[in-house]
Amino acid sequence: MKGLSLGIFSSNKILNTATRFVNSINVFNKKNMQDQGRVRGIDPTQNEPWLDEFMRTSIMENVSYISTIRDEYFPKVESIVYQGVKNGSSPKEIREQLVQRIGMSEKRAKFIARDQSGSILGQMTAKRHKAMGAEKFKWSTSKDERVRDSHEKLEGKVFEYANPPAVGLPGTDYNCRCVAMPVFE
Repeated sequence: MKGLSLGIFSSNKILNTATRFVNSINVFNKKNMQDQGRVRGIDPTQNEPWLDEFMRTSIMENVSYISTIRDEYFPKVESIVYQGVKNGSSPKEIREQLVQRIGMSEKRAKFIARDQSGSILGQMTAKRHKAMGAEKFKWSTSKDERVRDSHEKLEGKVFEYANPPAVGLPGTDYNCRCVAMPVFE
């Protein structure tokens, strides 16, 4: 089972997955920023000397997260099977424990993906807004029941990128779905 699974988690597949993930966020953010910049007649994405390094760093960070899940997953699966056999557990009991472990790993992977999406988007947005000449942003929440109280209090407020609120830039706090809207002087 481990041998088969290692093919799914090979270094090349992890790198390709992380690269596709970060590239898709960049494409999404780039289009949003071009649309926002069009209002001022500018395209903040034409000259981005920071982008290559930012993309490389974001990809490697995500490779690390995926690898960590893999490295924690296999020993736990092996332990469940070993302990189950050693203790005389039925195949059904072992299967139930494995299903639970897979579910926990899947939830963690989804959390990391959501969290990283918001964080990368928030950082890209800040860089591209600054390239447009927007040194300030207006905080905008998703305006639903899942918005945390500390972010709801920031709704509609204007901040300088040089001095963001204590929670950081919109999207960078864990599981944050808030966004920054550019404020032009």
